Amino acid sequence: MYNANRKFLSKPWKEKLYGLLLLTFSHKTTFSSKEVYTILGPILSTYYEDSTTIKSSIRKNLQLLRDEEKIMFLGDGNYGWCDR
Repeated sequence: MYNANRKFLSKPWKEKLYGLLLLTFSHKTTFSSKEVYTILGPILSTYYEDSTTIKSSIRKNLQLLRDEEKIMFLGDGNYGWCDR
């Protein structure tokens, strides 16, 4: 377990977020940015304890994942999966 956690910690922000999105929302066809902030924000805050910009970092990385076509923006703060 230690090696898996260390490997996760070494990943860039975007990859951490994508991994957590898959773990948390893969059973759903859509998810909202509000759900991401509420559920994943506190988790990511534990990895970035000194950060005061978790919400804006989540938003930025959701946009990057959208640009890479891993997720799609559906409007009104809702996202769906492009592939899994």
